[in-house]
Amino acid sequence: MVSEKNFNRFQNILKEIAPDVSITNLGIIERLKEHPNIFPYLVTRLSPCLYHITILPRLLLDEDQFYLAYNQFTLNKLDTCLVLGDNDAIYLSEEGNNRMDSRPSGGKVIFGQLKPYINNIESEKIDSTFKSRCDDLLEYCKGQKEEGVMLGDLEKGGRNPTKEELEELSNPNPFYDNIPNGLIRCGKCLQYRGICLDPNENFKGKVMTVSCNCDNKNYCAYCNNLLYKFKLSANYYSENDGNIWHVPGFCGLSHKCS
Repeated sequence: MVSEKNFNRFQNILKEIAPDVSITNLGIIERLKEHPNIFPYLVTRLSPCLYHITILPRLLLDEDQFYLAYNQFTLNKLDTCLVLGDNDAIYLSEEGNNRMDSRPSGGKVIFGQLKPYINNIESEKIDSTFKSRCDDLLEYCKGQKEEGVMLGDLEKGGRNPTKEELEELSNPNPFYDNIPNGLIRCGKCLQYRGICLDPNENFKGKVMTVSCNCDNKNYCAYCNNLLYKFKLSANYYSENDGNIWHVPGFCGLSHKCS
């Protein structure tokens, strides 16, 4: 259960970084509930408990399914899983690709908001089961319980520093006044980036990774435009208030193809 303090803090974060994104309809359901058997499909992880499902056309070779999944992952730059069967899934992430005998389950499932590499019209033409599987997914999503709200990473990916990091990063920034030590200004986008101690009292002593706009590689797989103005599932430093703000992955759902 999310405390009222943490929820209010997250609401303030969301208003700052994503005023056009609503979280009121993102409920929390049973974590271990199995996703529907609508193979093959893609699962894109938008936050710790929020998954977007994209149904893929059947009658394609595994290699072709992997090609679609790899292109989706390469452009979105979000953890992705290609589910080929009940006990056959390929996980794609920045750490590498792994084929496993278990598939993602639980969390809040949504669909139709993250455009795929191949459009639905083309999928329906080559797969007579595509529409019925979409209907099954819709019924699954309608049956989810809406309890509470969906949150991003409240810890912002922070970690405890090593002894050496604490000693070094506690010193003043030698290049900029009133900027956390470890951050440098990007010469291209002029945003700060680097690793530093969080200046916010709520995260005192935590090491945070800060990204600049040049680090934003989260592209729409359909139109090749950025999904959001900041890098998803990452942090940015605001000179306006001197805070490090986290950008949840689901902020990318506000993207509209031009």
